[in-house]
Amino acid sequence: MYNAEEMVPLMKHEETLPEFPEHDLFNAQVIQGLDGFSVEEIIAMFIDERRKLVERLENVDPNARFTIGSGKRRFSAESFASIFVKHDNHHLKQIQQKISEV
Repeated sequence: MYNAEEMVPLMKHEETLPEFPEHDLFNAQVIQGLDGFSVEEIIAMFIDERRKLVERLENVDPNARFTIGSGKRRFSAESFASIFVKHDNHHLKQIQQKISEV
């Protein structure tokens, strides 16, 4: 969603991408939009969105280096993707913990 549509198109060499949105507010808005969907539908949407992100990242010049917001760290499409792998693994552990409690 946001990253595939808003961030990836700006990933050009020496560009500065916008700051990430405030996570808690952004997540709360997304969660509200999921009302009425089944768990299976939400999982399918998540997979579809990550697939879109990967496909779009594959089209970014592998030599492009960019920053995000006022940060100084330079990213490539690959290092940007690694942020989401770590982020998804964090949430996967949370889900696994919840499931083990049930």
